[in-house]
Amino acid sequence: MLNDLKLALRTLHRRPGFSSAVVVTLALGIGGSVAILGVIDGVLLRPLPFADADRLVEVWETVEREQIEEREFSYPDFLDLREQSTSLTALAAVSGGFSTLTRPESDAIGSQRVPIALVSPGYFDLLGVAPALGAPLSDGAPDRVVLAHGLWQRQFGADPSILGRRLLLDGDPVTVAGVMPARFTGAFGAPELWQSIEAAPPGLLAERSSRWHSVIGRLAPGATIETARREVATIFSRLEAEHSSNNLYNASLAPLRERILGSFRRPLLLLFGAVALVLLVATVNVANLMIVRAATQRRQTALLAAVGASPRQLVRRVLVESLVLGLVAGAAAVVLAGWVLPILVARSPADMPAFISIGLSSRVLAAALGLSVVCALGLGLGAWLTTDRHALAELVQGGRGTAAQRRRARSGLLVFELALSLVVAVSAGLLLRSWQQIRSIEPGFAMADRAILRVDHPGFEGEDAPQRATILRAAIAQQLGSLPGIESAALASDLPLSGGASATVLSPEGRPLDDELPWGGATRVYRHMIGAGFLTVLDIPLLAGRPFEPADFEGSPRTSIVSRTLAERLWPTGEAVGRRFKLGRPTTPVATDSDAAEPSWITVVGVVPDVRFRDLVQGPQALPPDPDVYFPLGDRGPLTLSAVAHTAIDPSVVARMLEERLAAVDPLLVVYAPETFAERIAVQTSRLRFTTLLMTLFAFLAVGLAAVGVHGVMAYLVGERTAEIGIRMAIGAERGQVVREVLAQGMRLVAIGLALGTLVSLAVTRTLETQLVGIGARDPLVLIAAATLLVGVAIMACASPARRASRVDPLVALRASE
Repeated sequence: MLNDLKLALRTLHRRPGFSSAVVVTLALGIGGSVAILGVIDGVLLRPLPFADADRLVEVWETVEREQIEEREFSYPDFLDLREQSTSLTALAAVSGGFSTLTRPESDAIGSQRVPIALVSPGYFDLLGVAPALGAPLSDGAPDRVVLAHGLWQRQFGADPSILGRRLLLDGDPVTVAGVMPARFTGAFGAPELWQSIEAAPPGLLAERSSRWHSVIGRLAPGATIETARREVATIFSRLEAEHSSNNLYNASLAPLRERILGSFRRPLLLLFGAVALVLLVATVNVANLMIVRAATQRRQTALLAAVGASPRQLVRRVLVESLVLGLVAGAAAVVLAGWVLPILVARSPADMPAFISIGLSSRVLAAALGLSVVCALGLGLGAWLTTDRHALAELVQGGRGTAAQRRRARSGLLVFELALSLVVAVSAGLLLRSWQQIRSIEPGFAMADRAILRVDHPGFEGEDAPQRATILRAAIAQQLGSLPGIESAALASDLPLSGGASATVLSPEGRPLDDELPWGGATRVYRHMIGAGFLTVLDIPLLAGRPFEPADFEGSPRTSIVSRTLAERLWPTGEAVGRRFKLGRPTTPVATDSDAAEPSWITVVGVVPDVRFRDLVQGPQALPPDPDVYFPLGDRGPLTLSAVAHTAIDPSVVARMLEERLAAVDPLLVVYAPETFAERIAVQTSRLRFTTLLMTLFAFLAVGLAAVGVHGVMAYLVGERTAEIGIRMAIGAERGQVVREVLAQGMRLVAIGLALGTLVSLAVTRTLETQLVGIGARDPLVLIAAATLLVGVAIMACASPARRASRVDPLVALRASE
């Protein structure tokens, strides 16, 4: 074996061109596979960073509408479930958000907006993670907080005396109770501070119909997902019977890992399938090289067999050489994957959980070694079975015994390679077309040159609180609009593409109550509060009616603007402007004209086009979004305002200028989260962009390898026909005729490969359906474009061997055939 290894190294060293081609080709295929395996290992295979993570579940509420929809939990429902469940040994509530953090000392860092999580007692115990410093949150302590390790280091210099320090959170005093370990982010999001859920507004904690937080739990010993699911459904059946707000509500649960990472499974497996096809293409290319290599060594192999070398020795010689090539390629692949992985992590989807760790683990390195060995042994055996076992017969017959066999083997491998390349190219084309469809979606408003900000202002108490809030918001709007370079600006409760909105139900005048329908027959809508000039800043046109006027912003909302979909749904046969509705369930008996003075009635004064408030692209399983209703931003607006300005200035510069202006108005005002709508879209579409980018790179690699394969096979076939071509040219064949014949021979193989690839593509691309937007998985334009690309590449790859054939000197060819 050692002698075989030395011989293999010497042989490969004497043929650096062949060795380099094999190593580079295999390294590209294996390296891509290893890189994707590294991502899959980090996202799908590693356990969650919590104790006994496979027993953790997420519980959510459901409501029956056109179909079963998921909802967050209400706090009273959570308390009832925690008290009554026996299948779940522990339950915890968690809700994410943002708060303004201030250090009141003389060396204050100023106010800053930080992501926080409100959690119920026992949250950290449930996850099996204790604070690195101090103690977790306890019952009845809403004024105590736990800091994330990063915030503690960044803003407090990792000061161990941080425990007991007084801070201000949204203007309220809190005490630091602990600091969490490094890299701990909790189950959802990446909060920098945790506070007791008891710090939430009393209304949220007491109102059963307010569903606003998530719930996680741990299965009891012996309990299964199914038994816990049945028990939870039984508990919610009782709650539905006991509370009218739970009408049509139920609950379900699933493993926490599936809920957090399950949506990443299909895109990652699709990418792994694509890179596996690229590896197959690379392996086919190398197989063709190995066949040629074995053919050129047939005389040497035959002589070894003639002087007594056993078949086992001959096989071992080929396998050792292949194994050396495979291991070198594997080492190069690991280096390539180590270089590529940080790039993939940097471009990973924006919603990738913060606790995910991606790298070359021992499992991934073992997979790299396995791929290298399997590829090497497979190539060695293929080359031996194709050529070497007939070497002695070839020597006796002058090398003619297996020429036809070699041609068939190389042609068959080329057809297989082209088919695989077409599958990858079609998959990438579908994703690219889907991406084009997304870019062409009309959001319903102007996005260019719009800066987006968030502004927090303190809450007010007392009888004059509404007036003070109104004055402060007017000051914010005035300061924003007066900044240099701002054409127009407006405030709102939320902006388009914000990912969520406040939902409510409303009932048009004249609709009767029907308890058999969800919400008694009311219509569910997204509610938005907008300031003066909002429609103008975003270029949202009025389809009917008028915009809000100054009088509309005084006091409780009495007027509204509705989206076209809502207008058509509520009043399909008439004009919406001038109609009335009330928030909540329909009344019974049916409302009459005598109700006209009721303050709950709201009049529609305008209709606008539909705007994509939640997301630019809906998920494949998502229901159509609910319609929108706009109210004037009055004295009861939220404490966190969204601001939009029509300007070409960078949003971060706008935020800095506005913060300087507002410091004189109120030092507790915080301006944060500057961005553009293009950046919001980039976040929302990051997963599809990540998949499309990688699939496109794999497609280019597969097509490039296919071009190399076509060129190699045609060069080999032309070389075998040198004597024939020389004779034909000697008796009068023209060069153009020779070129056409060689091209025709190559294109016949290409046609067979594309036909096979088309059939495979039609079956394989169905797995992409959930990743596509606006097109089907069998889009004919994509298939034609991918096939045309491969045909063009194949023609260019055949051109060089064809030209070489047409330049054959008949005398040289005849002399070589003797």
